[in-house]
Amino acid sequence: MLRRLFWWLTCGVSIVTALSMVVPFVSPTYWSVLPVLGLAFPVLVVACIVLALIWLTISKRRAILPLLMVVIALAFMPRYINFGAVSIAPDTFTIATYNLSNALAGYDRQKEKRASKRERLEDFLHQLRPIDIVCVQERGAFAAEVLAAVFNEHYTHSHKGKGAAILSRFPIVDQGIIDFGTVTNSCLWADLRVGDGIVRVYSTHFQSNMITMDTKRILDGEAPAKQGRGFRVRRVFKNFVANHLIRLDQGKLVKQHIASSPYPVLLCGDFNDVPMSRLYQSFADILDDSFIDRGAGLATTFAGHIPFLRIDYIWLSKTLEAHSHKVVKGSGFSDHNPVVVEVGI
Repeated sequence: MLRRLFWWLTCGVSIVTALSMVVPFVSPTYWSVLPVLGLAFPVLVVACIVLALIWLTISKRRAILPLLMVVIALAFMPRYINFGAVSIAPDTFTIATYNLSNALAGYDRQKEKRASKRERLEDFLHQLRPIDIVCVQERGAFAAEVLAAVFNEHYTHSHKGKGAAILSRFPIVDQGIIDFGTVTNSCLWADLRVGDGIVRVYSTHFQSNMITMDTKRILDGEAPAKQGRGFRVRRVFKNFVANHLIRLDQGKLVKQHIASSPYPVLLCGDFNDVPMSRLYQSFADILDDSFIDRGAGLATTFAGHIPFLRIDYIWLSKTLEAHSHKVVKGSGFSDHNPVVVEVGI
């Protein structure tokens, strides 16, 4: 009896894993639970590995199903873990994307503490100073002030009331905005003169999931007495699905703009979506993911309460090449880590 139940569990996990691998290629309008399955993809693959190992000791024949899921999943694993090597080239430039979360961790209402925190924030940002292009998101007034002081030799393209910005050592020959109709979520673009050519750079911040605090309370075991943990879990999933649909609409606007670009493109920013998502795949169809090209180790970029998330990306046109990709961790000033890529033309 227990063996039969375990087999049904194995079948169920294998089916859900298979569905999670379909997520990038199917619109969630057909089935709203799909984005959630994509979010769970790494956990499902680990579950299939564990189930396969157990069945290998009981019945090798029944280990085939979860093993098959693991083999198929290998095609998607470079989106999460990779073993790329740095490539050396004579003509390169560096670009970074960083969601600053308004740099609130570097601010304090008390004047003396504020000066100390700001100094530490500036010291961290100075590590990024050799970088030629810095795309930032959630750049509030305080963060804008600090960035202007640290990157004082960079040209800046920003828009009043919008959180995204582009800071560049290279001259800006044209610039604009793709308006998402919100304040914090937006996409700026700038044409930069790099050497003898021009490159179009985007700094984008797609719709947030607004689930971080609920997730933290769930993990901490906190829940209102009247509503309970189940209410929070349902709200997390509901918000994630609803905001994923908004991101898809925003992504369509950005893709349309990229399609009209006469220049090679670098798309940077906080996508608020994981690699096994329809949004990710929509850009993977036209651009190269720098992590897949040159990333090494785990691809985690989110430093908040939800572990092991990769939601910050740098994408390149096929005519550009990534020579290195790294995530700068441990800043503590944001719930995101900066992603830095060396690019060759």
